[in-house]
Amino acid sequence: MNPDWQKFIESQGGIFDVDGHARFGDLRTDIQTAQNSTIITDLSCYAQIHVQGEDMETFLQGQFTNDIRLIDENHSQLSAYCTPKGRMLALFRIWRTADGVTHLLLPGELQEGISKRLRIYVMRAKVTLEHAENMVQFGLTGPKASQILKSAGIEYPETVDACNTTAWGTVIAIAGPTSTSCHRFLISGPTHQLASLWKKCVQQGAAAVSSQVWHWMDIHAGLPSVVTATSEAFIPQMANLDLIQGVNFKKGCYPGQEIVARMQYLGKLKQRMYRFSTADERGCKPGDTLYAHEFGEQSAGTIVEVQPAPGGGMDILAITQIKAIEGEGIYFDSGYTQALKLQELPYKATLPACKM
Repeated sequence: MNPDWQKFIESQGGIFDVDGHARFGDLRTDIQTAQNSTIITDLSCYAQIHVQGEDMETFLQGQFTNDIRLIDENHSQLSAYCTPKGRMLALFRIWRTADGVTHLLLPGELQEGISKRLRIYVMRAKVTLEHAENMVQFGLTGPKASQILKSAGIEYPETVDACNTTAWGTVIAIAGPTSTSCHRFLISGPTHQLASLWKKCVQQGAAAVSSQVWHWMDIHAGLPSVVTATSEAFIPQMANLDLIQGVNFKKGCYPGQEIVARMQYLGKLKQRMYRFSTADERGCKPGDTLYAHEFGEQSAGTIVEVQPAPGGGMDILAITQIKAIEGEGIYFDSGYTQALKLQELPYKATLPACKM
């Protein structure tokens, strides 16, 4: 974590936990605040890898699931990095700036391992990869978010995945927690510039909240994440990447491409990502197993993300067996003590008829 940014966030009342999440108060209260207010949240839990060089585009095009050629100063994208077996090692938000640098944003816990793996395949290509420790990011969203950016002289993007580089840094529009909600804005830039912008946002009425609020919004937006506990667990379609423009099936070869393409055109997908809620307060985390009557002691699914729900209980993203969804429900344990309640995702998908 950038030590200067950490000191700044702490000076603003934030307290970092062992996982690198900044907290400004009770998490559930923060999530309640985020439902109707404009909020700002630290995103130090993510890290950036900067890629540049004469062969940058060709190199990245041969590594990731999306078409890197579609990225420019005004368009970002989601893209996955897979094993030869088509399993996702990491999931990135990718954008490019005017200086020719391609930015890969991913969970900080994966940065070192992914950087090392990518460097193995650079070989003689004219490409450099470095951990951009001087770059930080925060999130801004809510009814006054666009107005706050405008007051700071920032021309904000108006469509999901669009981005704009300003004097402050790069601003990227991210899908909100519902299909009709305000966009979220991911803002990235050098420490001193973002510290100044953070202060301006707070002065304009943005409430500082815990960084996990952003992850709660990802759950409701149906945006998956890949962390250490779930790395190499899923192919992209299981995590709905084919439904949120995270895979391009016409771009050509990359590690695992044959398996991903075969699943799309010839295979039958047996697992999908769904959103659930539960009144259960038991502790659970990404990578934990879910169960269903139809599968007995065998796994029927895996938790992708989980956060407290505003009114109690938990909100969950999980990749589960489609057959289990069509059956008698999904449970935390093989004792089937309390079924998770299936909730709708904000994007439309051709999925099996599900018991709500």
